[in-house]
Amino acid sequence: SYVKQADIDVVVVNQAFAICVFCIPIYLFSRFLLHKDLKLVAFERLDPRAAVTSNNPIAKTLFLALYNLSVRICNVYCANSIEQLLSLDKKMHRKAFLIRNTFEHPCEALTPAPSFRKNNSNYSNHRLLWVGRLEKIKRPLLALHLLKALPSSYTLTFYGDGQYKD
Repeated sequence: SYVKQADIDVVVVNQAFAICVFCIPIYLFSRFLLHKDLKLVAFERLDPRAAVTSNNPIAKTLFLALYNLSVRICNVYCANSIEQLLSLDKKMHRKAFLIRNTFEHPCEALTPAPSFRKNNSNYSNHRLLWVGRLEKIKRPLLALHLLKALPSSYTLTFYGDGQYKD
């Protein structure tokens, strides 16, 4: 309901479990109920196989299948390591970007991401949504810093809990 009420254009989903759980429902909801071309960005910090804690081979297979389907429907896939990007299906390489770990490489620039422009040239507002923990390790203050570098037509809404909530 938040995506519908706030008229969000881009949703960034972090880490394997959230990618599996949220990408497909958000995609289906925006496409078929809202009739909207919502942009999905998946951001994975670790190898998705590390998120599978079950020893059940069926659960592991199902999780990885959902993850792969979710990544395929995303418009952009971002990862922290070249190894992660190389493990993707070759069809995914066109929409994959490397974002180095900011704690290991604090001065490196982010790899440019594609522009998320509406097909309608009269559209002038770009609403971005951050969904996740508002903790130091997630770097929400970096998102605010990057927002300053974007044109004023971009806005950023935070949805989450944590030490930076206030």
